[in-house]
Amino acid sequence: MFTAAPRAAVLAANDMSPACLFDAGRRLLRSWVTIIAAGYVYHPFSIAIDEKSTAPRVASLTGVRVPVALFRIGETTKAASSSNRRALSTVLV
Repeated sequence: MFTAAPRAAVLAANDMSPACLFDAGRRLLRSWVTIIAAGYVYHPFSIAIDEKSTAPRVASLTGVRVPVALFRIGETTKAASSSNRRALSTVLV
């Protein structure tokens, strides 16, 4: 999947402590907002990070200590379909 991706990104953390993971989560959301704002789309590929056998390889290939997110970045050929989410007014009390 990544050999055909125009761009790929790895988000790293210093370790797996709650504080580092919390910070990584904030940076991940900021990066996704930035990607969308620039007119691109992202596609998370978390299995490579979650899988104990591939996470060390991702770290080695990218030179990061602890990879916590891996995603492709590119352009879409069609708009995403709308979701079936409920309106906020139907769930707020």
